[in-house]
Amino acid sequence: MEYLPEKIGRFEVISFVGRGATGVVYQARDPVIDRVVAVKRISLGDLLPDDQKEEFTQRFLREAKAAGGLSHPNIVIIYDLGEDEGVPFIAMEYLAGASLTRLMKDRGPLPLAEAMAIVKQVALGL
Repeated sequence: MEYLPEKIGRFEVISFVGRGATGVVYQARDPVIDRVVAVKRISLGDLLPDDQKEEFTQRFLREAKAAGGLSHPNIVIIYDLGEDEGVPFIAMEYLAGASLTRLMKDRGPLPLAEAMAIVKQVALGL
């Protein structure tokens, strides 16, 4: 069972969403403006040597700041960037639904037209 913190920064954690290569994502509530958000908290864990953790953290923060300046319908909105107990996090727009990974695990290879539509949406966001 995945560890579920009560809070990350000011955000009240509701549920576990998923785990990726660089972190864990939670569904949370922002009590200040009463909206649901996704909070991604990086996982430095034991995978990185100590001398690389600071570099990784700085890169994470730079990328979050860069993403925060973007505005496009195919890119989630970044609401906040911070640290909680020394661990950086990003609070962003929460979009309900399954990931592409989940979709492909459930359905197998996608029909070409559907795959091309997804790739087009990703490319437009980039």
